[in-house]
Amino acid sequence: VNHVVSFFVKRLSIWLFNQSNLVIVPYAGLQQELRQSGVHSPIEVAKLGVDITRFTPLDQKESLRKKFALPPEAFVIGYVGRISAEKNITLLVEAFQQVHIQHKILLLVGAGEPATMERYRHLPQVRVTGFVTNVEDYLKAMDVFVMPSLTETTSLATLEAMSSGLPVVVTKVGFMKSYITKENGLFFPKNDAQVLTAKIEKLYQDEPWRRSLGRQARKTIAYAFSWERSINRIKSLL
Repeated sequence: VNHVVSFFVKRLSIWLFNQSNLVIVPYAGLQQELRQSGVHSPIEVAKLGVDITRFTPLDQKESLRKKFALPPEAFVIGYVGRISAEKNITLLVEAFQQVHIQHKILLLVGAGEPATMERYRHLPQVRVTGFVTNVEDYLKAMDVFVMPSLTETTSLATLEAMSSGLPVVVTKVGFMKSYITKENGLFFPKNDAQVLTAKIEKLYQDEPWRRSLGRQARKTIAYAFSWERSINRIKSLL
């Protein structure tokens, strides 16, 4: 049944795209995918933007750690997004449990299936926030950001984490494989908890490298993904 529904939704989407005067997509790879799927309307690329004045780096994390009842000495590994199967949170939890760090916290910021969220909440050293409106504060309380998704488009959450000066560890999917480089982040293979564990431990052990990745991540967003740049591009297209 799901395959049948998926087929008709895809065909309807293509039909709707082809009724449009202009289709705006967030990255060139998606433009190519739509062309291959049969979309003939004009397609232009306008990258998503981040509010770089809201998502800013914070060196002193103590006040936010206290606000969220996080141990000040803990190494906080964070994720922001839906708590759902395609985000592969199970793999992140598995990797976290294998990390050899004495004081560690896994901070999952987002909402999803209540039963799944409740299951994670009962795991030691794992915090699940549910839906929040102040994502930027939670990002500022983290040390490392992980996006373990099986599928993504741009991953706005990853852009916001980078804008917050965090080193990011992500899967090589969607647009992330283009804007993440060895200077501003790390990749790990999908479904490989062991490699993810090793990357997190290396970041924990090498603070100068961790800070360098975070600084370069912030520069990437400020230069290429600011709201102002994104809005100007959309205005010029329209």
